[in-house]
Amino acid sequence: MVTNNKFPLLRSSLLILASASWVAPVAAHVASIVIDSPAAPAFAGAPIGTAGAYVTLKGRVFGELDPRDHHNVIIQDLELAPKDVHGMVHYTATFQITMPADLSKASGLMFNEVANRGGNAIPSTAAAVVPGAIYLESGWQGDLLAHCATDYPCTPRTQPAIRRR
Repeated sequence: MVTNNKFPLLRSSLLILASASWVAPVAAHVASIVIDSPAAPAFAGAPIGTAGAYVTLKGRVFGELDPRDHHNVIIQDLELAPKDVHGMVHYTATFQITMPADLSKASGLMFNEVANRGGNAIPSTAAAVVPGAIYLESGWQGDLLAHCATDYPCTPRTQPAIRRR
């Protein structure tokens, strides 16, 4: 869990990540946020305007949600997911934050993109970065698990998916 008081903007960004991890409004609880990789230079250390150098952090959000909650009915195959002793379904979502290394140079602007089909909206070149902006990419895509280097929970499909129209 992030508890370092030297990074209040980072903590705020992670809280936004936790609250915005779902595309649709669903009831969920974030249990913990883990940073898996320390701050690494982004864009080969190139300075971005007056914001200076950027760094990238990568990690995971662990949470749980109630499959009986009517807000969660939109989640495909949730009823098939393994449940804990309290009937809750646990989930893991990944995130990546690219931000100024010196957070006092952050502009207050943050781009938050929920991944769709494994894409990444964080600029790949320094020239595409808005100086001072923070970029947050988060999400989970179960059918892309073959591309993941880490084990993530997956719902076993025991029947064909039902498509709602």
